[in-house]
Amino acid sequence: MSLSVRNLVALTVAGALVGCASAREEALQGEVAGYRHELERSNRLHAEQLGRKEEELAQLRTAAQAAERERERAQRELAAAKASRSALQASLDAALARLREREEELARLRREASSSPAAAGATQLIREQARQIQALRSRLAEVAAGKRREPPPELVGRIRGSYLDLQVPVAWVDGEPLRRRDFVEFLYRDVGAAGFLDLYVNRHLILREARRRGLEIDAADVEYWIGEQWISQSREAGSEEKLLAALAQRGFTREAWEARLRYQARAAIAAQRLIDLDRSGPGRDAWEERVFEEYRKAYSETVSARHIFVPLERFAPPERVKAARAHLAQAERALQKGVPFEEVALRYSYDAKSRELGGALGSFDRKRFAELPQLNTALFSLPVGRVSKPVRSRIGLHIVRVDERKPPRKAFGDVRAEIEQRLRAEPPSQGELDALVKRLRARARIKTNLVFDDD
Repeated sequence: MSLSVRNLVALTVAGALVGCASAREEALQGEVAGYRHELERSNRLHAEQLGRKEEELAQLRTAAQAAERERERAQRELAAAKASRSALQASLDAALARLREREEELARLRREASSSPAAAGATQLIREQARQIQALRSRLAEVAAGKRREPPPELVGRIRGSYLDLQVPVAWVDGEPLRRRDFVEFLYRDVGAAGFLDLYVNRHLILREARRRGLEIDAADVEYWIGEQWISQSREAGSEEKLLAALAQRGFTREAWEARLRYQARAAIAAQRLIDLDRSGPGRDAWEERVFEEYRKAYSETVSARHIFVPLERFAPPERVKAARAHLAQAERALQKGVPFEEVALRYSYDAKSRELGGALGSFDRKRFAELPQLNTALFSLPVGRVSKPVRSRIGLHIVRVDERKPPRKAFGDVRAEIEQRLRAEPPSQGELDALVKRLRARARIKTNLVFDDD
């Protein structure tokens, strides 16, 4: 009986232990479920944070790429700015060098003038001339007002002089001086012609009109114009050294040539300014003609042509000119005998590039030979198939033949503004200058008296 009780107790205790174990297991499972839920929530939060970080990283990468592109662009702009600055600095240095050279030359001339025995006398003469001119102006005013009086004794016989000393020798022959006065008389009597007188009258009319309209031309304008002419003529000659050599062959030093340009400067500057002012008024027709002519040159037809070329520099010595013309004359005779142009070019042309192609220059517009206006005129005025006479350009002699001509590429209205802007920066054309002179002469009463008597 006691055994049964013990067994019952043992079973009861065992059951209680089993019940406790089951409760603990349920509690553990609940904790595990809670942990799992928390872990899943944590994973979701982590995934969301990771996604946001990846988006931020992508944005940062995009911003970094944009910043890198901006940096590269800035570097390119900086390099371009440096290159532009270098070019500008080089241009400025060259201009300053030319300015220093001019200043040194002017200083030298001043020193020479101040040390010259004639300097003081020349200054006194200039002052005296100015005083006399002022006295004459006063006298003319009195005459205009109806007053009559005799000129003061100190002026009688003296208002006939010139700042040019006519007794200065222009040359010596075996020590005998040839005076400027005799040279001037020779020029007047032996070389003088109505055409030269017209040029002189035209110059006077232009300068008078500039004064009437208040156009001031100072020394700086004159020196700038001389510098432009020197640069332009040096470019045409091939270099400054070649220009100096050519002038020397003609008997000019640089100083003498610049003195000649200085005399021409004021009339040339005055003419250009008058023409600029009149392009929207009385000079409009000449301006319109020039603009259209430039359009015709730059945008008109294209041509295919051939040439036979003999090199000849602009200021070549006479023997070189004679030899070049003789060589080209042989080519002309061959063409006249009926030898094909292509064969003559192959035999006589010195243009190595086109010679092997029978002188062919290809197809081109007026821009290709714009710096050779004589050649350009021949190429764009010659009928198709006709052979030209010898044409002289600054680089040599040409015989040309046009094989084909094509119509214009652009309408005049589309490029007119561009052409006008370019032409305004260039000197006036001969047509505009002729139109200005014609207007001035039409308003003036001109009576010429070019005579050759015994006086």
